[in-house]
Amino acid sequence: MVYYPTDLELVSVTAVDYKELTELGWKHDDPYGNFTRTLYSKTKGEIIRRSDVETAFSSPLAKRLRSIKPHRPMLRVDFKSKTNLAEYVYENEYTLGFQGYFCGHYYQLTNRVAVQLGSSVYWGPFNLSWPMNYLIEQEAEEPITYRAYMAVELSPNSRDPHRAHDSFDFRDEPRDVCFFLVGGAAPAPIGFKSNKVKIPKAVIEEALKDLPPVLRVKGSDY
Repeated sequence: MVYYPTDLELVSVTAVDYKELTELGWKHDDPYGNFTRTLYSKTKGEIIRRSDVETAFSSPLAKRLRSIKPHRPMLRVDFKSKTNLAEYVYENEYTLGFQGYFCGHYYQLTNRVAVQLGSSVYWGPFNLSWPMNYLIEQEAEEPITYRAYMAVELSPNSRDPHRAHDSFDFRDEPRDVCFFLVGGAAPAPIGFKSNKVKIPKAVIEEALKDLPPVLRVKGSDY
């Protein structure tokens, strides 16, 4: 396995509302969970520019998705790297995933303990994880800021008693979270792994102070 990229750094953690996250499509209106697939028909290898990000967020499709989705508290994790991840996975025909777990717990890809909702990496609203047909612009060697999303709460899985320990609610008990990026050639994504980044529980606790009242109520959808 190649350990690359090695320069991932945490930028910020922000409490957000799933309802407002256009890039996380809702199954009833966007069964593939990625509205950009229908919004853009980019030629393979075409570069997506910053102006495309603004266009995507303000599109009629994006507005419709936001109008029908439920409220749900989530954490947006912004991180940066000088590696152009879109270019890296495109040139190597790799998949790309975000793996989050509780720090101090040995994490293996076969272990189901993970705290994120989904495992995609985004640049603005554009999903860089799968499939990868477009590139993103980069100014010189400046770091690019990417994002991924984590759930604030996860209820016990009553259908699988072995997963009871997966449940958590950061509003009650913030915990240190670690993450890394991983990917490779499908169907066995084990080609590369990035450095590990830690999100201290104090950072998560501070971010959750900005949750609007509607998202402080316990439950999955409101």
